[in-house]
Amino acid sequence: MNTPHTSTPFSKSLNDYGLVVYDGFCVLCSGTVRFLLKIDRRKRLKFTTISRPENTAPERSPDFASPTTVFFILDHKIYTESEAILRIFCHIGGFWKSVNLFRIIPKRLRDLLYRFISRHRYRIFGKRQKCDVPAPEYAERYASPLKIDDLPG
Repeated sequence: MNTPHTSTPFSKSLNDYGLVVYDGFCVLCSGTVRFLLKIDRRKRLKFTTISRPENTAPERSPDFASPTTVFFILDHKIYTESEAILRIFCHIGGFWKSVNLFRIIPKRLRDLLYRFISRHRYRIFGKRQKCDVPAPEYAERYASPLKIDDLPG
């Protein structure tokens, strides 16, 4: 299977975990991360958002502040769209590996559905004025925000 990936400058220790890069302004994305924090009992995932230039409101730079896809970084590879979602759940392990059943749906169709939800996520689920801040008990599960230059083009 051909999956999207690229080299990344992240440290080996961070890559051991699997890094989920998400849109901290998106209500759907933040809710999904809170769900992942609860089900990832072995703490195999770390999380981060994308930083934006100082004093730039999210609505003034929506592409920078709010990527249209989630990124999952594991073993120096970057996965996007539906492939990222499937790999996140498989990386958690246990019962959650059963999401692999969705691989029977052609990747093209999975990604089409993912892109539709991604494009309309603010309208359907809402958008925060400030980036979501992790609860104190999960602070060690978060990495520093990434700069847009750190992500694939």
